[in-house]
Amino acid sequence: MTRPSVRALTIPERPGAEGWEDFVALTAIGNVIEAEGTGTDDLGYSPETNLGEWRQQEFSPQRAFLAELAGRVVGSGELHWSAEADDDAAWLSIAVLPGERRKGVGTALLERLSADAAGLGRRVLQTWTAHRADATGDRLEPLSGAGSIPSADPGARWLTARGWSLEQVERVSVARLPIESLGARRRAALEHSAGYEVLHWRGRTPAEWIDDLLLLRTAMTTQAPSAGLSVPEETWTRERLAAHEHGAAAGGRVELASAVLHRASGRLVGYCTIDLLPDRPALWGDTLVLPEHRGHRLGMLLKLDALEQLTATRCRAVYTWNAEENRPMLTVNEAVGFTAVAFEGQWKTVLA
Repeated sequence: MTRPSVRALTIPERPGAEGWEDFVALTAIGNVIEAEGTGTDDLGYSPETNLGEWRQQEFSPQRAFLAELAGRVVGSGELHWSAEADDDAAWLSIAVLPGERRKGVGTALLERLSADAAGLGRRVLQTWTAHRADATGDRLEPLSGAGSIPSADPGARWLTARGWSLEQVERVSVARLPIESLGARRRAALEHSAGYEVLHWRGRTPAEWIDDLLLLRTAMTTQAPSAGLSVPEETWTRERLAAHEHGAAAGGRVELASAVLHRASGRLVGYCTIDLLPDRPALWGDTLVLPEHRGHRLGMLLKLDALEQLTATRCRAVYTWNAEENRPMLTVNEAVGFTAVAFEGQWKTVLA
């Protein structure tokens, strides 16, 4: 029996450059697997949009691989890690096309990704699996105790058999636009947020808010619920923000941002972002309110303001991801109009 081979990809400098055909294949495989897992093709990327993210290697280092069997491309792998010096974890993505499974492709990809991670000094490996919300049958609960995924899912069984632990479940939700009475609900939320003001912008962050936003983005890396996953604090600098915004623009994405200003201090104390992509549903990014400013319905205010800005575009749907143990944010989302379409299992193992 022919054994699968795995080779690393050269990330092209631009569409059509060296490595472009392989990168298109990488993106296409990822889209197939995402649609299979979530039950929707809304979440697929174009290779041009995907390349904008992959070119940002300084602050988000990553490697890509293709698996081949008998001369045909049958799967892909991705390795992502943090640039923080004290981080010992890496995120893996393993995708095997339908019809090419149970042929050793996933195992070959896992072996290569694990070896590369170990070579980088990363002993903690993490990955995810996607599952439709309407899946039936027995369930597997994560160590966090919140949510569940189908225990009979092939990906879940494959990881469990190899000693991986299910640490967390994230809910994938969608809101269809327009949302009824959105402006009136935003104004009502603002009435309960005395002493605060909402700001918003598109694309590059206004110069006067960069320093505040850097602090908020840094806080976001550790304050989002992560259960037993290894998630380091990632320091956001002006250089990192500029690279992030350049990558978005290069991939044709427009980032919509809403922020809450605390009038007494003159500082931003909360923010959220939405990625607006060409000809497809938007993706919710971050949502954070600093702990000392919670209890004023600022999370709801941010959501409603961002959705109002999004409704003004041609976009008619937005997807978001939230940890199942993050009940406060799920409550806000449900009240706004988000409904679950899928769940993602977050898995971890530690190399010997």
